Amino acid sequence: VNGHRKINERVKEKLWMWLAETAEAECTRLEKEDNDDKWEMIELCGFTGKLLKQLSRYDRAMIYMTKALKLSKEKFGTKSEDYATRLNNLGSVQSRLGQFDDAMDS
Repeated sequence: VNGHRKINERVKEKLWMWLAETAEAECTRLEKEDNDDKWEMIELCGFTGKLLKQLSRYDRAMIYMTKALKLSKEKFGTKSEDYATRLNNLGSVQSRLGQFDDAMDS
């Protein structure tokens, strides 16, 4: 049973990685589109960042969380709840990487 569980964990990790790579590709595609309503991009970049964080890919997670944060700032401003949540999410990834620089400097 233990060997079986190990195989399932590897399969699960591969599936999560596939999902993360697919989400990254979708972010890239959306970025190239001229879209005034940035909400879909904000949500997708935020989701991608969280997914990469779960996979311990903190450097890549920061890229997408930073994009989501910057887009949120453009759309809602720095006083919004959405911006505050995304800033907090980015901060948790930065602390994992040992970086405490201002999120907006990246």
